[in-house]
Amino acid sequence: MPILDTVIELQTHRETTSLRMSNIDKFADGSGYCCDLRLWSGRFYYQGPFYFHGHFVNEAINGIRQMLAGQVGEVVLKGLYEEDALWFAMDELGHVAVRGLLNEYTVHRQFLRFHFVTDQTVLNQLLQDLISLNGA
Repeated sequence: MPILDTVIELQTHRETTSLRMSNIDKFADGSGYCCDLRLWSGRFYYQGPFYFHGHFVNEAINGIRQMLAGQVGEVVLKGLYEEDALWFAMDELGHVAVRGLLNEYTVHRQFLRFHFVTDQTVLNQLLQDLISLNGA
């Protein structure tokens, strides 16, 4: 059963870009999380599982707080050993770059790299959602 009643969804203000994490659940050992990730970036679409470690949630909370205070910065959500990752980086103009790498680990390995830009207005809700997740 998911631990977060709501979803983590970036309001990107564009129809061609979105990132949504739903059905978020904590690992049995409490070390991290899994979720259903749905992503649109231009013509590219991904829907599938995404796993990320609790250590990176803590770092993301601290980093987003600094970005909301006006500092340039970057945070990442990822597992400890997997290559899959979501990065959120803010520049000096308040533009937030959202980029990531998602892998399909099969015999015929595939991966999706994506990158889109939104603005700092997405950060406050993202911070609140990560804090809620961290306390769950």
